[in-house]
Amino acid sequence: ERALVIVRDVLIRAPADAEGRLLEQRLHEASGRWEQVDAVLAARIEQAADGPDRVDLLLARARVQSGRLRAPREALRSLRDALAIDPSSPTVHEELTQQLAVLGDPRALRDGLLALASLPTDPGESAIARRVRALVGAAEVDEHVLLDDAHAEELYGRALLAAPGERWLEERRMR
Repeated sequence: ERALVIVRDVLIRAPADAEGRLLEQRLHEASGRWEQVDAVLAARIEQAADGPDRVDLLLARARVQSGRLRAPREALRSLRDALAIDPSSPTVHEELTQQLAVLGDPRALRDGLLALASLPTDPGESAIARRVRALVGAAEVDEHVLLDDAHAEELYGRALLAAPGERWLEERRMR
C-alpha cells in the first residue's frame, strides 16, 4: 500500500508519467484489484501514441475485461478499438473471434465474422487466409447453428472466390 501511495503522489505531479502508470498497474494486479487495473489501462491507452503500443494496451485491457472482470461486451469494445487502429493484426482478429464466441450469440458471432471478412486488407496470402477463415466460420454458424443453408452456401461461395481452387471449400459448399 505504501508503494501505491508513492506512485499516486508521483502521478498527481506528472499524470503522463508512463513508468508511473505501469507501476501503478502492476501494483493493482499484484493485489487483485482488477477494476483499478482496467482504469489504469484506460489511462495508459489515452496517453499512448497511436500504433502498436496502443493496440497492445487495448489487447491487454480486453483480456482483463474478459478474463478478470467478466465483461465480454466491454472486451469487445476494446478489441474493436484495436481493430480500428490495426485492421491487419492477426492477434486482434483471433481475439475478437474468440470474444464473439464467448458471448454465446450465434448471430453476433456470424455478423462479427462477416465484418472481419469485409475489412480492407492487403493482397497478401495471410490476409486472404484470414478472410477465408472468417467467411468459413460465418458459414459454419449459418449451416450448423442457425440452420440457414442458403446463406451458408453463399458464404462458402464467397470464400471460394477469395481462394479459388481450394478443394475443401468446394466440398463444404456442396454438402
